[in-house]
Amino acid sequence: MTLVALQKLYPPLSDIIGTARLQALEAYPVPLQCSTDFLWQRNPYVVDCDAGSPALVNPGVDYLVAYWMARYQGLISARD
Repeated sequence: MTLVALQKLYPPLSDIIGTARLQALEAYPVPLQCSTDFLWQRNPYVVDCDAGSPALVNPGVDYLVAYWMARYQGLISARD
């Protein structure tokens, strides 16, 4: 029996240990992960999330920050 199932049977249990959420054994591929602003600061093992609208588009700043920090540190160079 999972912890999530136990919390459904015994609701006061969540007051003691907090709310349990199901997680996958392996991380989901990026296109299947929950939509967020900064992808790397979220849990890639989350099974259930509020998917929201399929038309939702995030700004992509998580990739831009990594790119510009690598450029600043000299890890990558500008392409001509």
